[in-house]
Amino acid sequence: ATLVKARYPLPQGAASSELAWAAIVTDRMFACPQLRDAAWLARRAPVYLYRFDDPQGVGLVPIPRELPRGPSHSSELPLLFRLSDGPLDIYSGRKIERTPAQSSLSQEMIRVWTSFASTGKPGFGARPMVRLLGASPNTRSLDIVNAEHQCAFWDKLARDQ
Repeated sequence: ATLVKARYPLPQGAASSELAWAAIVTDRMFACPQLRDAAWLARRAPVYLYRFDDPQGVGLVPIPRELPRGPSHSSELPLLFRLSDGPLDIYSGRKIERTPAQSSLSQEMIRVWTSFASTGKPGFGARPMVRLLGASPNTRSLDIVNAEHQCAFWDKLARDQ
């Protein structure tokens, strides 16, 4: 616990412990295992990753009002699929409808995923998907992404257990 607390200090603010916990869960449970698997698979076949960073992301998991909205695990799914029963506002119980900007983003995302499925070529309009460990100028170093999520720390912690 001491090592984790040192790596993830509490930010200032009312929801500081919740935000620190969200960063820990994101890195330990989602980002680092996915990056590790992608690096392994990239030795055998082309691998593409994306990170959905919509600051207004709604997601499938309701978020309390005191926490800032933002991207979270599954937050792109309401934009890819018409969900008749969600996402829901946890206070009113009502379905959260898409904003016009989210509807536009939804249409673009569906076009991109459909194109990728039919052609095998990733791309997101003017924002191309980045091939992991590829040899193009658009390649994002796995080291940089791993550092953003403190994966070396989590890997070492797992080995030392």
